[in-house]
Amino acid sequence: MRHPNTSTFHERAASVMAAIERNEKCVTGIAINPWVVATGHGPSGGPELVAYLCNDMAANSWGVGWYGHVMAHPSKPGRWVAMLIPGEQHNTTCITAGNAETLLARYHYFVASRGHGTWCNVSIQNEDDAYQEATSFTDACDALCQIISRFDTALRGPHHPLPEMGLGDIAAHDWSNATFDLRGQTIYARNPGQPGAGDTMPQEGHAAVRPHADIASQPVLLVGQAQLPRTGGGRHA
Repeated sequence: MRHPNTSTFHERAASVMAAIERNEKCVTGIAINPWVVATGHGPSGGPELVAYLCNDMAANSWGVGWYGHVMAHPSKPGRWVAMLIPGEQHNTTCITAGNAETLLARYHYFVASRGHGTWCNVSIQNEDDAYQEATSFTDACDALCQIISRFDTALRGPHHPLPEMGLGDIAAHDWSNATFDLRGQTIYARNPGQPGAGDTMPQEGHAAVRPHADIASQPVLLVGQAQLPRTGGGRHA
């Protein structure tokens, strides 16, 4: 598989951040900033991009943090995936850290490896609203930009069982009018044993999150401006 170069990571991170800032539905709140990390050597084992685009506590009080993730498909050589991923546990509403390496490691620890949000499904209207595949890292990042352009918490969910609901209650829950996409969670299930899957949250300076020696694999971190809900106008698809 041909890996992208350093300039590609800067360009793709910038394009994804621009997509976040263009969408008024990507609300983070007054003290939380969207961020994008791109690297040639991520916890998934290769080039990777992770974006934090919305804290919907600021919009709907549902307690879900929304992330975009681009990585190589774990079982299809030469294929890349772009995914919209919800984190519905309190630790995943807003993952923070002081540097790019720790952000990536904590994302994999809290979301990708540990499976938080497994029952927080993404509701969709079109097949490619929350998951797309591509033949290159760059094309997958462009696909993520398209996914972000359509993002709206009113359209994407979350739709998950209430905390007091047992697994036996899920089938009885009325989701008859929604279409759900769990392909992102399936990708994570096929890629077990990633760094950060242990019982201790990755700390800054820990060996698993130190910068990679290869300068071409140094992560790019972009931090955007906090976005507040805008008044007026209706929601759009």
